[in-house]
Amino acid sequence: MLSLLIKKYISPMLKLSGFKKKGMTWNREYFGTVQVIDIQFTSYIKNHINFTINVGILNLDIRPIFFDAIKDGFVGEVECFPRFRLKRLLAGFDMKKVDEWWALSSENDVDIVGAEVVVALTDKCLAMLDSLYTLQDVLILADQALPRMPAEKISHATLLLLNGDIERAKGILAEFEHSEVWGARVAKVYKRFSIAG
Repeated sequence: MLSLLIKKYISPMLKLSGFKKKGMTWNREYFGTVQVIDIQFTSYIKNHINFTINVGILNLDIRPIFFDAIKDGFVGEVECFPRFRLKRLLAGFDMKKVDEWWALSSENDVDIVGAEVVVALTDKCLAMLDSLYTLQDVLILADQALPRMPAEKISHATLLLLNGDIERAKGILAEFEHSEVWGARVAKVYKRFSIAG
């Protein structure tokens, strides 16, 4: 069911918008970023699939800071910041909203859910992605998406550094400077921008 929905509704519209597909992930290079859309699904119950659509933006200047070797090929949504679920965008990033997924329980659902997904992607997601021309545009979105995980916060701080907002970035990075897990990444960011911790 999900593969039919992807083939019939999602892939054609994303291809028209310049995205390339690999598995259930689509990438598009756009003004110094890679924009990523991917599908995550669960199928614990027979003949019932729940799925969500994840969206991410990776600034290409950040990639070499976080990865020792420049990676070729597709970018995964987990490498991105900002990153969020499409339904969070639809809810205006309201943190009080429950994490909702789309459900498919029969072939009859494909056209109904497919039409809903196309509207969500076209009217909200692609419209938003198409408006991200500058680093400032991405930072506005990053502030709305609210970084929560350490990697997201460090990525956010790095975007701020690229934008010249050193004090705000240092305030975020200070939280992870002495972390056994994240300290090395913070040191790498400091070194890249020639900033004392």
